[in-house]
Amino acid sequence: MKRLNADSINILNQLIGMMNGWCAKIDLSEGSYMPVFISTTYEDDRSKVFVVGHYSSVVGEILANPEMKFLFDVGTGSFYPIYYRQDSLEIENYSVKIDDGLILGVNKPLQAEHTEFANHWLRNIRSQQNL
Repeated sequence: MKRLNADSINILNQLIGMMNGWCAKIDLSEGSYMPVFISTTYEDDRSKVFVVGHYSSVVGEILANPEMKFLFDVGTGSFYPIYYRQDSLEIENYSVKIDDGLILGVNKPLQAEHTEFANHWLRNIRSQQNL
């Protein structure tokens, strides 16, 4: 599996550091950009899964714009993108299947695409949110 680059790892660690408990809404752009939401959805001694996303509301429905899930390996400190969702384009795909922290399967080409997108997107988040 491809992991995030060092720059993206630093950005994710900054976002995680802003969490209050299991989640956070981060809006440091004074309304110029969409807030970033981060939450923990799974945690054990070896790994955690974090969800990062931008969300909008259309006719009362919350839409991911986009949303990604990242597997964090506690032992190595590495993050691996495992999921991408973009509701406006009706895209939702898992590149890594996980059950109770165990990796059951990896779509390597898709996971590599998720990693490339995440590295770019996280840099944009850093810029937009003045991190």
